[in-house]
Amino acid sequence: EETVRFPMTSADVLEQEQISIWYSVPGALRRMVRMGRLAERPLPALRQVLFAGEVYPLAELRSLQAALPDVGLLNLYGPTETNVCTWWPVPELRAFEGEQIPIGFDCGSCEGLVVDEELHPVPDGSVGELLVRGGTLMEGYWGDPERTARAFAPDLLHPHLPDRMYRTGDLVSRRPDGAYDFHGRRDHMVKVRGYRIELGEIEAALLRIPGIQES
Repeated sequence: EETVRFPMTSADVLEQEQISIWYSVPGALRRMVRMGRLAERPLPALRQVLFAGEVYPLAELRSLQAALPDVGLLNLYGPTETNVCTWWPVPELRAFEGEQIPIGFDCGSCEGLVVDEELHPVPDGSVGELLVRGGTLMEGYWGDPERTARAFAPDLLHPHLPDRMYRTGDLVSRRPDGAYDFHGRRDHMVKVRGYRIELGEIEAALLRIPGIQES
């Protein structure tokens, strides 16, 4: 715990211990690139870097890829209640078109469904709440049956099964190839003059301004 508080010492551990797979939040990796001199370090053992827990700004993700050109990058997504339920292998980003990378495809143990406020499935490309089913789902919140009841919906993909789907509260859209794009939290939206606005979209717009590193 003492080590990971500082970007330089985190990068020291990566180099000295010859770590082969590194998994952390984007914030830690961003600091290691900016202040831990990650690009200057010999890391022959490092094969994969996995990250999850927050959106990785595209400009800074390009910096990570430039610092680790021979290392595979994987974007993972999943609330605590589902564990990791989607994954996306990051391609060469110099030719990537888009404002942020997808959260990816359903993991083999999970299935997702995008629904509207009435829990009706929406077509690909439309924004809705992501529901998740599968073997990694929690059974419920300990000692809180009311919260547990609010967190789950019936299994809309397999109505004949007694399984349930977890309501993530995350807004996504599904691409034609099956990958999900993340659009923010259902409960992080504000309404301005009648328009629903996701606060994360404002942060993303700020990050597109030259000279701004964080928002």
